[in-house]
Amino acid sequence: MRYSELDIGRSIAVIAMIAYHALFDITYFKTGQAPAVVVAFAIAGSFMFISGICTHISWHRYRSIKPIVWRSAKLAAAAGIITALSFLLLRGGWIIFGILHFFALAGVLAIPLLRLRGGALALIAMSCFALATVGNTNPYLLWLLPTSFATFDYFPLLPWLGVYAFGIYFGRLIYPDGERSFKWQLKFGPLEWVGRHSLLIYFMHQPIIIAVLWFLGFGVPMDILR
Repeated sequence: MRYSELDIGRSIAVIAMIAYHALFDITYFKTGQAPAVVVAFAIAGSFMFISGICTHISWHRYRSIKPIVWRSAKLAAAAGIITALSFLLLRGGWIIFGILHFFALAGVLAIPLLRLRGGALALIAMSCFALATVGNTNPYLLWLLPTSFATFDYFPLLPWLGVYAFGIYFGRLIYPDGERSFKWQLKFGPLEWVGRHSLLIYFMHQPIIIAVLWFLGFGVPMDILR
């Protein structure tokens, strides 16, 4: 059983992601600069927050880590495809630890967090933000701490695992034992469909956006490709 309000929330994030990436492509192709990066972070954070809630629900619904591990394995495979394609197609900025890589690892790391008391969970979440301020010059730790590493998609565990953990914490408040604590529910079929197929849409949206921009006459710089 899926909760429609979470699918709708995820679909809103998907629509915002598509709109931002369309703006990103137009701006980047013209100026080489990324527009309003804080907006991209807010959209990514909403995905992470909702995913934390869903991880809490899955844990209480099945009382097993198998669904969580299986989902992380699928996300890891998808992340591997993204890395391979970006390495083969892009001249620079290929994706080593993007948002799918983050979700694949965060899902597994969340397993011990699911057993913590609320106060300890909130403390760990806040610690993730504090630790992210530590300087990191080691490229082998780019998956953990922010570096000067440049790529089109980069979300290290710190501070973003904190957002995921806050999602778990919030899930405990609103969905205790994995069940709604309220009776009302949102219903809107098209948005629910988008939320249920967010991974597929993530894979497809950028090639479609670039094709549409090319068709409309926007210059697509070929020098970013190998």
